[in-house]
Amino acid sequence: MPSLVEICSPQNPRVKDLARLKEGKHRRRAGCYVVEGLRELERAVAGGADIRALYTCEDYWTGPDYALLAARVAELPGVESFRMAIPAYEKASNRENPDGLLAVAAMRKSGLADLKLGDTPLIMLIEHVEKPGNLGTLLRSADAAGADAVIVTDPVTDLYSPQAIRASQGSIFAMQTAFADNAQAKAFFRERGIRAVAATPDADKTLWEADMRGALALLLGSEAEGLSSFWMDDPGTMRAKIPMSGRSADSLNVSAAAAIFLFEAVRQRSTAC
Repeated sequence: MPSLVEICSPQNPRVKDLARLKEGKHRRRAGCYVVEGLRELERAVAGGADIRALYTCEDYWTGPDYALLAARVAELPGVESFRMAIPAYEKASNRENPDGLLAVAAMRKSGLADLKLGDTPLIMLIEHVEKPGNLGTLLRSADAAGADAVIVTDPVTDLYSPQAIRASQGSIFAMQTAFADNAQAKAFFRERGIRAVAATPDADKTLWEADMRGALALLLGSEAEGLSSFWMDDPGTMRAKIPMSGRSADSLNVSAAAAIFLFEAVRQRSTAC
């Protein structure tokens, strides 16, 4: 493992830069984000994340896996490595219980043209989802269902926020993701022959009645307002709902609804003749 530069003071400029990356405006300005924690960093490396710097604090390590991963990351091309004292690491960390591994990676700026899709892809489109935790869980569900890609349109929250990365359980590094506006996404679907189905409680059909075989994009909107009129007023958009039988619950969290829709699509596609 290469020799490490020591950072002891919380006032070190690098520590201040790391602390700024907790805010979305600074992440967008720098084009970088923080990956923190053993599991997240392992999956970032496995997913080919463009890691630029590694920061470690061995006082938090609880087993040999930390040293092994730190050595692996430090040897990646172009990675700068730093060892931090506890006060410096605590200022840089975004966690209540840090584990002493933190890296900075460059954002992927993928567009629709970058997606690698087969003839019958399963895509999830996310519009106006506000909570980072929901965004991360949506990515995790898409990954678990074997979806081919996630498209984020008109984002309200940052895909690379620490909360979204943590909630994704590392799926952000495994999934193909692309950013686009709604018009670009709709044109992309039409060019590729991808049907769009909107998850909405206002549908006449249940998700069991909707045909979700073939090339499909599942559309999901914010919990507060759902999908925009851009999608809901389009006659080409199918609509489907999850039937609700609760006495007081008339809807589900968007990430829970997405998981149900995704796995129903998987079920239909796996039994298609």
